[in-house]
Amino acid sequence: PLPNPPRHMPLERAVLLRYGSILNASSSDEAWATHAPWLDKRMRKRHRRRGRHTDQHERHRSYVGPTGRYGDMAASMFSLLYFSGLREDSRLLDVGCGSLRLGRLAIPFLARGNYHCIEPSLAALSSGVRYELGTDLLQLKLPTFATNSEFAPPEGEDAVESYDYLMAQSVLSHAAEDLLEAALSRLRRKLSPRSVLLATFVVHTASTHLPRPEHPADEEKGWVYPACTSIERTRLARLVARQGLREVELGWPHVSQRWFALCLAGATSCEQVKAALPTLKAEPWAMEARLAKSVLPA
Repeated sequence: PLPNPPRHMPLERAVLLRYGSILNASSSDEAWATHAPWLDKRMRKRHRRRGRHTDQHERHRSYVGPTGRYGDMAASMFSLLYFSGLREDSRLLDVGCGSLRLGRLAIPFLARGNYHCIEPSLAALSSGVRYELGTDLLQLKLPTFATNSEFAPPEGEDAVESYDYLMAQSVLSHAAEDLLEAALSRLRRKLSPRSVLLATFVVHTASTHLPRPEHPADEEKGWVYPACTSIERTRLARLVARQGLREVELGWPHVSQRWFALCLAGATSCEQVKAALPTLKAEPWAMEARLAKSVLPA
């Protein structure tokens, strides 16, 4: 948790005191090379496909997924939250907020102090503030960042009893079963009967006719990145139930994973979210190509 400045302190100094560890974190070539040695290889491969040179300022985007879908996924995540009932006064915990892909939309929308995030990478956070958010919104909206890899929400003066919404897009899908159980156990403490955890998983069906996935969650250990783990559908249900939770699969689109709503066992918030979501007849990110094919009537 980041320190809260005294009330009488000038705003600029207050921002530096509260966010100094993030603002001063290095996002140099050397820092990224140490923090994510696989990242440049991923970027070079993608950029070779597109026939252009690597832009080093895109590291923070490539770190959390395909740079070409950075904006699409941000809009999709925020839209899912909004259609699930997110309002200005809602409290949101962004689990694995990375370079603020969702944060750049959610922080301006939410009331001051209502955006909380867990993220272990200071390099990603620093780049997200620098290239996506800007320091003025830190001062205006007072988001809270917990920099740890234990899925521990903000503590101390910033701690809240529960969140209305928790978002974990392509985060738990990188966890083996041991880490997934630990993460859900930690996050469960911040759920109320009305809370909803929106999360994506890569799931498969047990079958003797299909090959085993490359990274089955029950055979891996800890954090698996940049690859995703895959968990068998019924194993996911049992694992979630062991943590006193229940899950409902959603029909919200995703390029390579499936969306689920998790809530406390016995709560109905999961079904309420599923019932409230609109049925999309086309994936939003496919609309640009569809519109490009539009023609005037003869």
